[in-house]
Amino acid sequence: MKVARSAAVAALTMFGVAVGIGSADARGGGDTERIDIRDDCDPVTFNAALFPGACIGDGDTTFEDLVERLQDRGFHGAWRFNPDDTDVDTGTKLRLVNRGGEFHTFTPVDRFGPGCALDVNELAGFVGDPVMPCTEEMFINTGIDAKTSQVLAPLPVGTHLFECAIHPWMQTTITVKGHHH
Repeated sequence: MKVARSAAVAALTMFGVAVGIGSADARGGGDTERIDIRDDCDPVTFNAALFPGACIGDGDTTFEDLVERLQDRGFHGAWRFNPDDTDVDTGTKLRLVNRGGEFHTFTPVDRFGPGCALDVNELAGFVGDPVMPCTEEMFINTGIDAKTSQVLAPLPVGTHLFECAIHPWMQTTITVKGHHH
């Protein structure tokens, strides 16, 4: 996964964010809710447009198609968290599975909005300052390499918003209910 981390560092550096990416592949017992992280990047065009290793997937969406879709619609449906809204019981862990070919983040935010990749924000029509701190620590703590998974500790009761700091239309709401089975 060193190539993926290096690719993510290079991409984010291009967007003016200095980062050092870390990853973990934790496993845990108990109740777990799976969140799939998806994209459809075509490695040939993404790696040519960005840098080698930007995409290690086997998707069909060319870099040019992604740019066009962002300009037309402000998002691309193949880049998403699934589910995008879910309820879980207290004590439930979140298992984040990056099924895509790109590095993503699963970053907690107070509200949905612009991410850290300013060029992506502009293409997708996200206006304003990023809704998360665009720091090395944030990318280390919330980043997930392509084709890896992580398990997050249970969240407290309440509603929690998560967004990809690179692809800000990738959003999900997790509502933690106050009882456990």
